[in-house]
Amino acid sequence: MVDEKLLMFQLKRDNWEVIDVMDNWLYVFDHLPRKMRLCVDFKVQGYSNKEIALLLHCSVNCVCNHLLKAKKRLLRGESII
Repeated sequence: MVDEKLLMFQLKRDNWEVIDVMDNWLYVFDHLPRKMRLCVDFKVQGYSNKEIALLLHCSVNCVCNHLLKAKKRLLRGESII
């Protein structure tokens, strides 16, 4: 099992590649709301928050909020619907 503190540190540093080493990230990812899932998907692909906002036709602040909530859900390893 991967150390949760290390994962939290990596995600705070905006290192989204770290979710690949998480045990149940795919289950949690599949249960995220659609726009939140798209934000995470684009972020993992290397897009900036501004680029994601342009692609999804929303504000940069909205993208930041989606990513923050997704980080919390991924770190908890649970699905909140």
